[in-house]
Amino acid sequence: MKTPRTVRSSLLSVVIAVVVASFLVANPVSSQSAPGTVVARPATLASLIASADRATTFELVPGTYPAQKLISKRDVTLRAAQPGTVVFTADAYDNAIGLSISNSSNIAIDGIAIERVQWGVAVRSSTNITFSNVSVRDVGQRGVWIFDASSNVTIEDSRIERTGQRTGSRPDGIAFSSMGEGIYLGRGSNPADTTNTVTISGNTIYDTAAEAIDVKTGTYDVTVTSNTIRGARARTGAIALHPGSAATTRGALQVRGNIISEVARRNGRGGAGIFVSAGAEVDANVVFDTEGHGIELRDITGQSRQVQYRNNTVTMTNERAYQVSAHRTPLPEPVRWGNQGIHRLPHFPTGWLIDGEPTAALVQVVADLAAEIGDELPTPQTTTPSTTSTAPAPRAAAPVAAPTTTTSAPAAVVQPTPTQRPAPAPAPTPGSFPVYDTAWQMFVRATPQQADQYFSTLADYGFTGSWAALIHHAPATYLHQHAGGGQVGELRNGEIILNDSYVAHVRSILDAADRHGRKVGVIAAWQNTYLPGGNTGDDALSNRVEGTLTTSNAYAYGRQIALKFGDHPAIAHWVFGGDAGTNNTEANKAVWREMARGVRDAGARQPIGYHTPTAFFNQLNYAGEPWLDFVAPETGHNQTADKTERELRTAVNTYDVPVWQGEPRYFGINFSSWIKPEFQNPGRAEVVADAQAAKRAGVGGYVYGDAGRWAWCLFQNGNGDATPCNPNNIRASFGDAEREVIATFR
Repeated sequence: MKTPRTVRSSLLSVVIAVVVASFLVANPVSSQSAPGTVVARPATLASLIASADRATTFELVPGTYPAQKLISKRDVTLRAAQPGTVVFTADAYDNAIGLSISNSSNIAIDGIAIERVQWGVAVRSSTNITFSNVSVRDVGQRGVWIFDASSNVTIEDSRIERTGQRTGSRPDGIAFSSMGEGIYLGRGSNPADTTNTVTISGNTIYDTAAEAIDVKTGTYDVTVTSNTIRGARARTGAIALHPGSAATTRGALQVRGNIISEVARRNGRGGAGIFVSAGAEVDANVVFDTEGHGIELRDITGQSRQVQYRNNTVTMTNERAYQVSAHRTPLPEPVRWGNQGIHRLPHFPTGWLIDGEPTAALVQVVADLAAEIGDELPTPQTTTPSTTSTAPAPRAAAPVAAPTTTTSAPAAVVQPTPTQRPAPAPAPTPGSFPVYDTAWQMFVRATPQQADQYFSTLADYGFTGSWAALIHHAPATYLHQHAGGGQVGELRNGEIILNDSYVAHVRSILDAADRHGRKVGVIAAWQNTYLPGGNTGDDALSNRVEGTLTTSNAYAYGRQIALKFGDHPAIAHWVFGGDAGTNNTEANKAVWREMARGVRDAGARQPIGYHTPTAFFNQLNYAGEPWLDFVAPETGHNQTADKTERELRTAVNTYDVPVWQGEPRYFGINFSSWIKPEFQNPGRAEVVADAQAAKRAGVGGYVYGDAGRWAWCLFQNGNGDATPCNPNNIRASFGDAEREVIATFR
């Protein structure tokens, strides 16, 4: 039998054990006995990192964190519990590095944001470092700097924007903003930095004060692929490959599948899309709207590796689409050109600047390239661009076939003489060119009687039909009521199920289209609402549906809509996407692939298209998708017709499927919260100009928009709708603008 003292001692031991256990639960990193996940907060993260001596994943709660350092650490992961809600900052452009990693290995950074620091990220003498879904924005100088022989570094699916924000100059007179690169590899000085084995993939890099991606001397085994770059101010090029970068046998340099636009010169120099001054593979990139050359090859002689240039697309409005420069002789066969290397606008003179000593070998290289792309060269010895040569006409995209629509064949490519512009594509047969209206919310909001009048009016005006969404954003999500009575659908066992009453209602609207000989392009689900990353913010019901369409249920949804509606003769095609915006990601491509598989497995054979976002969010991101039968870029409501034409031409030259104009300026649209004042309330002249621009660009179909009809008369009294719209008298919303747009294509 225990004595009272023994009992008291035992009780005290129990109490102590409970207290210790409670402390460990609240502060799990205090014990580093085994790898694990630790929850960290702004006030504790630095001390937790310092004390970690085992493999640890720090899950960061939302908040603003001070700049962080990882020195001589290994096997550490910093992961935002909610991506985008964790911000590292020093709140000053001239102080601190947002995240500094030195002499460390096996470090992973996922989902954090870095802003208002001097340097966003610095990786020094470290290996096996991965950045995923990281945002670096509003930094004084460089966004990401990898240097001092760092290796095995990956930067993927991240966003870097607004670098070089610090004003003023260093003591040596160099402006701080000149070191505003987006991603900078190496040191750019001798002895050469041997940073190596770096992958830069799937990133978005906007508005950099210097080069977007700068690969410096000595770095090797670097892959730059599938990045979207816009708005770089580059002394060389948006992607710059400098002398010696990959000129060793230790590793290659690859630049593949990047989309580059709106590159400006810096201090009167540069402004190229891709600047190549090293042995490299430059393959399948798209470059347009640069102040300098599209692709510039400079000082490429003497390299131990060949420059291999294949299948790039360059669309330019200046005189020199690209430059070949040789400042050393002789030229030991350093260049390999691929077929179909370059396309340029036929409306502007194009030419070549052969800079440096025009050796026979250099002249032959350029002549071979010109022959492959059907261009005419100036006299090889000149150093001024030719103004008489023109590029081959861009291919004319055939329209996607609807069941009752006759498609015209693509126009033949014309090989022009030096003084002849390419012949225009032949005009479509009257009635053969598909022109659709948009009534995105018609299926949910319209009655069959209203739809009957609508399709009758479309027939009178000559429209092929209309595009409408099965599930849209508020007030037309699957949780809302439809005009026929009842809820549109529900989320059941993880799948979006359309209710039987709604299916019958949709089919009655399709019946109305069929009665009047009109077709419907069915939007499966509005991307900006239903796919991960979507955000409508319209009302409580919309918030509940955000992100509910995923890879796990997209196949079932695609199969469902094909089985419910695929047999209807009024359906011309299926359209995926819609206002994709910031969730236009590689992960979401997988959702559409699954949905396409479901549609096809259910037996539906109508074409499947994709309605891309604006150029700011990468219109060209779906090139090469195996399920894609046509693409319909949105050129937005905030730009002029000439910019629309350039974007559509680039799409036509990039995609290997027909390109439609998906969403131009809408007649009378005036949402003051997101449409710039100069583009509000477009009238007849503006919408006709957009249609004419699309026709010149060689599109295969056109999709018109009216501010009243797109939401089925939802917005009235100046709230975004400057056109009359009464659902019971939908005919009154049509007028001269529609007539002239139709006439453009007839």
